[in-house]
Amino acid sequence: MFGLSITTATKLSEDRSSATAQAARAADVLRFVGDEAVNVTSTEYERQGNRMTINRFEALLVQKYREHLGVDTRRIRVPAGVTDMAIGPDDAIEVVEAKSSTSRLSIRTAIGQLFDYCSYIPSARNLTVLLPEQPAPTLQELCLKLGINVVYPSRDASFIRHDATAEARGSISALLHSDRPYTGGA
Repeated sequence: MFGLSITTATKLSEDRSSATAQAARAADVLRFVGDEAVNVTSTEYERQGNRMTINRFEALLVQKYREHLGVDTRRIRVPAGVTDMAIGPDDAIEVVEAKSSTSRLSIRTAIGQLFDYCSYIPSARNLTVLLPEQPAPTLQELCLKLGINVVYPSRDASFIRHDATAEARGSISALLHSDRPYTGGA
Protein backbone atom coordinates (compact mmCIF):
# COMPACT_ATOMS: atom_id res chain seq x y z
CA MET A 1 0.00 0.00 0.00
CA PHE A 2 1.34 3.43 -0.96
CA GLY A 3 0.39 6.91 0.11
CA LEU A 4 0.60 9.18 3.08
CA SER A 5 -1.90 7.24 5.24
CA ILE A 6 -3.93 10.39 5.88
CA THR A 7 -7.37 9.96 7.40
CA THR A 8 -9.87 12.54 6.18
CA ALA A 9 -12.45 14.25 8.37
CA THR A 10 -15.13 12.48 6.32
CA LYS A 11 -13.59 9.09 7.08
CA LEU A 12 -13.37 9.94 10.80
CA SER A 13 -17.02 10.99 10.75
CA GLU A 14 -18.00 7.75 9.01
CA ASP A 15 -16.05 5.74 11.60
CA ARG A 16 -17.81 7.57 14.45
CA SER A 17 -21.20 7.03 12.79
CA SER A 18 -20.42 3.34 12.39
CA ALA A 19 -19.42 3.06 16.06
CA THR A 20 -22.59 4.87 17.14
CA ALA A 21 -24.74 2.58 14.97
CA GLN A 22 -22.97 -0.47 16.36
CA ALA A 23 -23.61 0.69 19.95
CA ALA A 24 -27.29 1.26 19.13
CA ARG A 25 -27.54 -2.27 17.66
CA ALA A 26 -25.89 -3.67 20.76
CA ALA A 27 -28.34 -1.87 23.04
CA ASP A 28 -31.15 -3.56 21.11
CA VAL A 29 -29.77 -7.06 21.72
CA LEU A 30 -28.05 -6.85 25.14
CA ARG A 31 -30.17 -7.88 28.07
CA PHE A 32 -28.54 -7.92 31.49
CA VAL A 33 -29.85 -10.69 33.72
CA GLY A 34 -29.09 -11.66 37.30
CA ASP A 35 -26.52 -14.22 38.36
CA GLU A 36 -27.56 -17.84 38.13
CA ALA A 37 -28.99 -19.17 41.37
CA VAL A 38 -27.36 -22.36 42.62
CA ASN A 39 -30.08 -23.99 44.69
CA VAL A 40 -29.02 -27.57 43.98
CA THR A 41 -25.63 -29.00 43.11
CA SER A 42 -27.00 -31.92 41.10
CA THR A 43 -30.26 -33.44 39.95
CA GLU A 44 -31.34 -36.90 38.83
CA TYR A 45 -33.98 -38.22 36.50
CA GLU A 46 -34.99 -41.47 34.82
CA ARG A 47 -34.69 -41.84 31.07
CA GLN A 48 -35.56 -45.07 29.30
CA GLY A 49 -35.02 -47.06 32.48
CA ASN A 50 -31.62 -45.46 33.26
CA ARG A 51 -30.98 -43.06 36.11
CA MET A 52 -29.28 -39.89 34.83
CA THR A 53 -27.39 -37.47 37.11
CA ILE A 54 -26.64 -33.91 36.10
CA ASN A 55 -24.00 -32.08 38.10
CA ARG A 56 -23.96 -28.29 38.19
CA PHE A 57 -20.17 -28.04 38.38
CA GLU A 58 -19.85 -24.98 36.12
CA ALA A 59 -22.45 -23.04 38.13
CA LEU A 60 -20.63 -23.93 41.36
CA LEU A 61 -17.28 -22.84 39.87
CA VAL A 62 -18.80 -19.50 38.81
CA GLN A 63 -20.30 -19.05 42.28
CA LYS A 64 -16.92 -19.67 43.97
CA TYR A 65 -15.16 -17.27 41.60
CA ARG A 66 -17.82 -14.60 42.20
CA GLU A 67 -17.36 -15.00 45.96
CA HIS A 68 -13.58 -14.79 45.54
CA LEU A 69 -13.85 -11.56 43.53
CA GLY A 70 -16.22 -9.96 46.02
CA VAL A 71 -17.77 -7.72 43.35
CA ASP A 72 -21.19 -7.50 41.77
CA THR A 73 -21.53 -9.66 38.68
CA ARG A 74 -24.34 -10.42 36.28
CA ARG A 75 -24.94 -12.27 33.06
CA ILE A 76 -25.76 -10.97 29.61
CA ARG A 77 -28.37 -12.47 27.31
CA VAL A 78 -27.55 -12.00 23.61
CA PRO A 79 -28.94 -13.78 20.53
CA ALA A 80 -26.08 -16.32 20.85
CA GLY A 81 -27.04 -17.31 24.42
CA VAL A 82 -26.37 -16.24 28.00
CA THR A 83 -22.90 -15.56 29.38
CA ASP A 84 -21.82 -17.36 32.55
CA MET A 85 -20.64 -14.11 34.11
CA ALA A 86 -20.14 -10.46 33.23
CA ILE A 87 -17.98 -8.21 35.40
CA GLY A 88 -17.46 -4.46 35.37
CA PRO A 89 -19.24 -1.36 34.15
CA ASP A 90 -21.38 -1.33 31.02
CA ASP A 91 -18.64 0.37 28.98
CA ALA A 92 -15.83 -2.06 29.95
CA ILE A 93 -17.26 -5.54 30.46
CA GLU A 94 -15.30 -8.71 31.18
CA VAL A 95 -17.15 -11.75 29.85
CA VAL A 96 -16.44 -15.06 31.60
CA GLU A 97 -17.21 -18.53 30.26
CA ALA A 98 -16.85 -21.43 32.70
CA LYS A 99 -16.11 -25.02 31.79
CA SER A 100 -16.17 -28.14 33.97
CA SER A 101 -13.20 -29.68 32.16
CA THR A 102 -9.85 -28.64 30.79
CA SER A 103 -10.15 -30.95 27.80
CA ARG A 104 -9.28 -29.58 24.37
CA LEU A 105 -12.94 -29.85 23.35
CA SER A 106 -14.12 -27.88 26.41
CA ILE A 107 -11.58 -25.12 25.89
CA ARG A 108 -12.30 -24.88 22.15
CA THR A 109 -16.00 -24.67 22.98
CA ALA A 110 -15.33 -21.88 25.49
CA ILE A 111 -13.31 -19.95 22.90
CA GLY A 112 -16.14 -20.23 20.39
CA GLN A 113 -18.77 -19.23 22.92
CA LEU A 114 -16.78 -16.20 24.07
CA PHE A 115 -16.24 -15.02 20.48
CA ASP A 116 -19.90 -15.60 19.63
CA TYR A 117 -21.21 -13.76 22.72
CA CYS A 118 -18.77 -10.90 22.38
CA SER A 119 -19.60 -10.26 18.74
CA TYR A 120 -22.83 -8.84 20.22
CA ILE A 121 -21.13 -6.97 23.10
CA PRO A 122 -19.06 -4.06 21.72
CA SER A 123 -18.11 -2.98 25.25
CA ALA A 124 -16.45 -6.34 26.04
CA ARG A 125 -12.88 -5.46 27.03
CA ASN A 126 -11.79 -8.79 28.47
CA LEU A 127 -12.69 -12.37 27.59
CA THR A 128 -11.96 -14.98 30.25
CA VAL A 129 -12.25 -18.74 30.46
CA LEU A 130 -12.81 -20.07 33.99
CA LEU A 131 -11.56 -23.65 34.43
CA PRO A 132 -11.55 -26.17 37.31
CA GLU A 133 -7.75 -26.55 37.12
CA GLN A 134 -4.77 -25.35 35.13
CA PRO A 135 -5.08 -26.47 31.52
CA ALA A 136 -2.32 -28.08 29.47
CA PRO A 137 0.33 -25.48 28.57
CA THR A 138 -0.55 -25.60 24.86
CA LEU A 139 -4.22 -24.88 25.57
CA GLN A 140 -3.41 -22.07 27.98
CA GLU A 141 -1.09 -20.55 25.37
CA LEU A 142 -3.80 -20.88 22.71
CA CYS A 143 -6.24 -18.89 24.87
CA LEU A 144 -3.68 -16.21 25.65
CA LYS A 145 -2.70 -15.84 21.97
CA LEU A 146 -6.39 -15.39 21.13
CA GLY A 147 -6.74 -12.60 23.70
CA ILE A 148 -8.53 -14.76 26.28
CA ASN A 149 -7.52 -14.69 29.95
CA VAL A 150 -7.28 -18.02 31.81
CA VAL A 151 -8.46 -18.38 35.42
CA TYR A 152 -8.52 -21.48 37.63
CA PRO A 153 -8.61 -22.26 41.38
CA SER A 154 -5.38 -22.55 43.33
CA ARG A 155 -4.72 -25.02 46.13
CA ASP A 156 -5.37 -22.35 48.78
CA ALA A 157 -8.96 -21.68 47.57
CA SER A 158 -8.03 -18.47 45.76
CA PHE A 159 -7.77 -18.19 41.99
CA ILE A 160 -4.83 -17.92 39.60
CA ARG A 161 -5.23 -15.61 36.63
CA HIS A 162 -3.13 -15.46 33.47
CA ASP A 163 -3.91 -12.33 31.45
CA ALA A 164 -3.65 -12.12 27.69
CA THR A 165 -1.56 -9.24 26.41
CA ALA A 166 -3.25 -5.94 25.59
CA GLU A 167 -2.15 -6.44 21.98
CA ALA A 168 -3.86 -9.85 21.73
CA ARG A 169 -7.03 -8.52 23.39
CA GLY A 170 -7.06 -5.53 21.04
CA SER A 171 -6.62 -7.66 17.92
CA ILE A 172 -9.53 -9.93 18.80
CA SER A 173 -11.72 -7.00 19.82
CA ALA A 174 -11.05 -5.29 16.50
CA LEU A 175 -11.92 -8.46 14.61
CA LEU A 176 -15.12 -9.15 16.59
CA HIS A 177 -16.40 -5.60 16.33
CA SER A 178 -15.47 -4.72 12.80
CA ASP A 179 -18.29 -3.90 10.41
CA ARG A 180 -16.05 -4.87 7.53
CA PRO A 181 -15.83 -8.49 6.35
CA TYR A 182 -12.62 -10.35 7.07
CA THR A 183 -10.35 -10.31 4.02
CA GLY A 184 -7.52 -12.53 5.21
CA GLY A 185 -5.23 -9.63 6.12
CA ALA A 186 -5.41 -7.99 2.69
